[in-house]
Amino acid sequence: MRNSYGAAEDSSARQVPEESSSACDVEDDANQRIEQLLKQQMAVNQLGRLLGSTLDLTELCRIAHREIEKIVGFTNLGISTYDAANQQIRALFIVADGEFVDVSQLPSIPLEPGTGPQSRAITTQLPDIVDDMEVDRARVKTYLNVKTRDPRRTRSILTVPMVVGDQVVGTMQMQSYEPGLYSTVDIPLLTGIANQFALALQNAMLYGQIEQELADRKRSEWQRGLLNRILTVFQIENDDGMYSRVLALLVEATASRCGVFGYVVSGGDLVCPALTCARHEVEVGAGQTLRLSGGWRRLLGETGEARGTVFNDRCIKLPVGGMVFERSLVVPLMQGAETIGILAVANRDGDYEGEQIELMDVIAAQISPVLAARLQRDREQQAREAALEALGEREAQYRMLYAANPVPMWVYDLESYRFLDVNEAAEAQYGYTRAEFLRMRLHDIRPTEELARLEENLHQQRISFETSGPWRHRKKSGEIILVEISSHTMQWQDRAAVVVQARDVTARVHAERALAASERKFRDLAEQLPGLIVILDETGVRYVNERGAAMLGRTVEEVLSPAFDYVPFVAPHSQNVGSSVLNAEDDAAEDETYEVSVSVPAGQKLTLWIASKRIEYEDRDALLIVATDVTEARRLEEQLRQAQKMEALGVLAGGIAHDFNNLLTPIVSYTELMLGRAEAGSREQRYLGQIRKAAERATELVRQILAFSRTRQAAVGAADVCACVDEVLDLLRPTLPSTIELLRQCDLPDAYVLADSHEIVQVIMNLCTNAYQAIGEAPGRIIVRVERVPGAALAPPVAATDSASPPEWVRLTVQDSGDGIDPEAREHLFEPFFTTKGAGKGTGLGLPVVYGIVRKLGGRIDFESTPGRGTSFVMDLPAVAGTPQTGVAGSATDERGQGEHILLVDDDAGTLEAVRQVLLEHGYRVSAFADGTSALAAYQADPSHFAVVVTDQVMPVMTGDELVAALRRAGYAVPAIVLTGFSERLTPALAAERGIAAVLAKPVAHRALLHALRTFLAPSPAG
Repeated sequence: MRNSYGAAEDSSARQVPEESSSACDVEDDANQRIEQLLKQQMAVNQLGRLLGSTLDLTELCRIAHREIEKIVGFTNLGISTYDAANQQIRALFIVADGEFVDVSQLPSIPLEPGTGPQSRAITTQLPDIVDDMEVDRARVKTYLNVKTRDPRRTRSILTVPMVVGDQVVGTMQMQSYEPGLYSTVDIPLLTGIANQFALALQNAMLYGQIEQELADRKRSEWQRGLLNRILTVFQIENDDGMYSRVLALLVEATASRCGVFGYVVSGGDLVCPALTCARHEVEVGAGQTLRLSGGWRRLLGETGEARGTVFNDRCIKLPVGGMVFERSLVVPLMQGAETIGILAVANRDGDYEGEQIELMDVIAAQISPVLAARLQRDREQQAREAALEALGEREAQYRMLYAANPVPMWVYDLESYRFLDVNEAAEAQYGYTRAEFLRMRLHDIRPTEELARLEENLHQQRISFETSGPWRHRKKSGEIILVEISSHTMQWQDRAAVVVQARDVTARVHAERALAASERKFRDLAEQLPGLIVILDETGVRYVNERGAAMLGRTVEEVLSPAFDYVPFVAPHSQNVGSSVLNAEDDAAEDETYEVSVSVPAGQKLTLWIASKRIEYEDRDALLIVATDVTEARRLEEQLRQAQKMEALGVLAGGIAHDFNNLLTPIVSYTELMLGRAEAGSREQRYLGQIRKAAERATELVRQILAFSRTRQAAVGAADVCACVDEVLDLLRPTLPSTIELLRQCDLPDAYVLADSHEIVQVIMNLCTNAYQAIGEAPGRIIVRVERVPGAALAPPVAATDSASPPEWVRLTVQDSGDGIDPEAREHLFEPFFTTKGAGKGTGLGLPVVYGIVRKLGGRIDFESTPGRGTSFVMDLPAVAGTPQTGVAGSATDERGQGEHILLVDDDAGTLEAVRQVLLEHGYRVSAFADGTSALAAYQADPSHFAVVVTDQVMPVMTGDELVAALRRAGYAVPAIVLTGFSERLTPALAAERGIAAVLAKPVAHRALLHALRTFLAPSPAG
């Protein structure tokens, strides 16, 4: 059976041969054994004598090593002590492979029962033999760095407990790399050696303990005596000499050559009243101090925060010069977590040991609270001295300030209200002398009517400091002044008193009252003004009048709010400055006028005319803005400009129409002449018909221009709207594509309006043309509807006029199924020359002409349009009763002349020749002239030669009406027909005044001209 280390339990014992030997052999063996036992006993006795000769532990271990080596062989020897109370094993002596091992740094190890020879020997108190042990490196705890043989080899171990009485105090362990070296026969001898060594070890340890206790007691008494001396120095010394004496005692006690003792001040510096050095180095004498900056903290090293003594074995040079510490002990003096001082010794001849470190720790712990109390006492004493000194200075300053203060001051008793003291300023202001003041009470400087208010104030609970006023005070002269009081309660010669400052604020109060009255007047005036008044500064709006805020659609509070945006009211060039409208670098004029547009919460835009001025308001640079609402004025101005523009455009349009008529007249005249000669159904007739149709369209365009310019004189009467619709639709049906359906819904017998039927036709024609163009080439429908609408049921349209609503209206509706009107174009539909058609497809005059005619007739126009679903134009015209006008175009037959002589005048050669040819073709004789002067001369040369005068109106030198007037002044009553394309001055009244028989519009249709001629000439035979 093997133990836990792998060796057989009894295999190490030497066995006696079982065979019987001879009696001689037995006797020899017995004798040898006895001799061996005697030698071993002598060795044990010798070891006992040797162990009893010394009490030194190291020497005892060396003796045991030497004597055991003589008795039994070993490679390694270990002697350990065992502390039963803590169950710790500690190495006392080790020899490994013949070398002594330093065990001073080896730690104690805990006892682990049953885990090894030592633990078994201690727990069983019996020797333990292990033979052929194979080392398990994972279980062996290595505490030594020893060069040994290969530890993996087997070895023998003999462990013997050291017992005193019944207590194990340690073990002896022999080790060998030879297996089977130890046996049970070695146990008795080694047990005796172990027990003898245990007794000697116990005696030596007891002696050492006694000797240590005596040394500790002696050192403690010495430390206590040193500490008492140091504390005595603290008690009896009051000056900085205390630091020198304490340091001298400590330097002497630690056998040092220099040291430092100082305290830390509030700035972090170290003040050293005591600092001793070696020769030829810095010295501080009595009464002198040395201040070291924060660099002194490096004396404490990195462990200074541990609050214990720090040993530095390096060379430290203090910042004061030649102060060098080669080796030092430095300890901080602490109060809580704060370092209040430092104590250091240095330059000892030998090394500093634990005794000196302990001494420094003890001294520092004892003197730290004493030093803290000493420093606190010194600080309090200094504070008291400084306070007394400051108090004396303050009293002197107070007396100086009180007496020399330019503001009147006095002190009065809080019980009797008598004056206790006054300064010179009070004497000067009130006119009383100091002696007079000291015989007076507060009541004596108050007017009679103020006494009740004074009594009420005096009986109120007072606070330490208060300000009140203004109060009315009376001078010695009787003059009443207004003062503002500042008072402070105090002790005055052990009496409760009040010190008072009385500032004369009479001028200020009067100025404030005048300013307040002025401000009230300003506010009253500002609130009565109809415009907007605003005061701005860099913080925002400071003032706004109520009417101005209401004009902006806001309350005064809303305008004064920081959220109100005031920038739009500022001059445009100042808005670039940013948030500050009063930038100091802004070089704008002091007074400015400008116009801005601002929005109001209702969604409207206001146009404001603003006058701004830089002012000072409440001690700040500010901007005064006075704004007038000119929105309506600007609207009227815009309307006037628009009217003037339209008037100028009308004049321009009339001039263009005049020239255009002169171009159309030859075209129309020659076309009609050629149509009269062309064969029916011929190609020439078709071509000429197309030319006449184009001329008619051009003529219609000229009529639109003239209608827009309002130069055409209308024949106003009861116009039948349904008849006008029939006429327009008859003209349109042949020209519209077959894909467009043209529907008429007007069966009313009384759809009459007060208008020129030509204008109604023009309105219907323009709207139907627009409808056709909106449908385009796609299939569609145009509906023209006429109906009567009661005025009460009429809803106000978008473009309504301001006319009073008549009882009955005629509603004309033109509806199409086209693409509708884009939202962007709706606001511009009735503007001249605005068109959504492509280039060359529209003039932009159709809807403006319609709008102008409807407005002129006192009607209203509106439209409804949905993109992709068509448009409806609705016109409401005042209904009238009456007989409808006759046809729009003359229906006279082609009447020929009887050779009458016609005087024809026109400045346009083309028109002159075309009309001459028409008249010649129809049986008239013609004399043609290019100006009125030549025509007048020809007529005067032979008045009876001419039957009718046909003249153009607009001619240079002499107009047509002037020619007719000249003939009338000369006494000639010849009929006169005036042809005109545009003339603002030829009104019906003027035509009648000048004797003009008829006015025909250019381009003149042949039937109209021939009919007019037959009207003024003798009827033809056909008749």
